[in-house]
Amino acid sequence: MFLWSEIAGFFSRLARHAAQPGMCCISFDASGVYSAYVILSVEGLPQLQWCEFTPYVESGNLAKTLAVLVEQKHLQNVNCSWVLQKNDYKLLTIEALPVKPEELSAAARWRIKDLINFPVEQALVQVFPAPFSLVFGKPNNLQVVAAEAAYLQTTAEIIQNSGLNLSIIDIPELTLRNITALFKEDAEGLGVLWLGTAYSKLLITQKNNMYLTRDFNLVLTTIFNAENATLLTLAAQNQLETLATEIQRSLDYYQSQLKQPPPAKLLIAFMPPLALNFLSTLLTVPLEPLNFAGLLNGNITLSTELQSRCLAVMGGALRKDAAL
Repeated sequence: MFLWSEIAGFFSRLARHAAQPGMCCISFDASGVYSAYVILSVEGLPQLQWCEFTPYVESGNLAKTLAVLVEQKHLQNVNCSWVLQKNDYKLLTIEALPVKPEELSAAARWRIKDLINFPVEQALVQVFPAPFSLVFGKPNNLQVVAAEAAYLQTTAEIIQNSGLNLSIIDIPELTLRNITALFKEDAEGLGVLWLGTAYSKLLITQKNNMYLTRDFNLVLTTIFNAENATLLTLAAQNQLETLATEIQRSLDYYQSQLKQPPPAKLLIAFMPPLALNFLSTLLTVPLEPLNFAGLLNGNITLSTELQSRCLAVMGGALRKDAAL
């Protein structure tokens, strides 16, 4: 993803040297800041130190809220990853470009100029290989991430000034990939469905590669409200049937166009049991609730709502290095 060292160089800034172990990951929206802190172990399981949602100290004041978070959690000079929100970037798949590696970024920039909603001259562009596929009849497709440089610069400086050592600007697709990589089924293909309060995201990975990602403009409030219900309402059933149709279309595409076997299972993050059982009757792929037991160390009890809100930052804090 976007390395702060690259952005810092672009804007004549330097990142500080991290003084503490572990990775703090943050993301934020109109309501507040989501954060998680993980210390990776060479031999044991990753240690989840904490995972929280912090409302803004003042309405929309990111700087003050981060300053309070850094002070309370003693995060001065801790390595930090910032996960962008859905509308902060554009993720595109394009055909492989017949250019030299050093010319790839410039060529990709030209290729996507009509596919983004802001001038390409104002964009920072990151390119990385897509797994082998036949989407365009050719292997070696490229994934391209584009974001507005001015927004990244302004926000990154706020994060740096809070005392955090910003090193990575990430996207949810790659942070969720860090979570699927914890499961042995990722070796043969594994899906995760993240049910958010604003939209839902489906991701299918294999051997730590992102094969397919898709957003659904479904706000599953009816399903969340059914957590303690004994019967699903007709509205909830309709939502789940729509969701199942969209999931199945994505699975069909994964198998027919990308020429991959069905994923071993689809992890659901997070859905009430009643709704999950109903959804499982509509799909052929095995469904399983996402459960971090045995995957992370830590004596933290996370509510379903908090896990749902903070899943992207939990995955971001699991990043082992700057590699894509």
